[in-house]
Amino acid sequence: MNSMVGRKREQGQKFLENGQRIPVTYVDVLDTVVTDVKTEEKNNYFAIQMGVGLKRKANKTLLGHAKRGS
Repeated sequence: MNSMVGRKREQGQKFLENGQRIPVTYVDVLDTVVTDVKTEEKNNYFAIQMGVGLKRKANKTLLGHAKRGS
């Protein structure tokens, strides 16, 4: 599966060479990291948990969870 995670920044417009106006959406693409993978054998379902953005000071629980997923 190919995908991106982003945050909508604003709406705008662009113009083609022939003068036609095209509406556009500006998106900030965010850095993501896979923090956990759930499997059928272990969890009875399949899922991927992703972390987005930065947390300046992670506690021990979050650090352990992130370390286990990678």
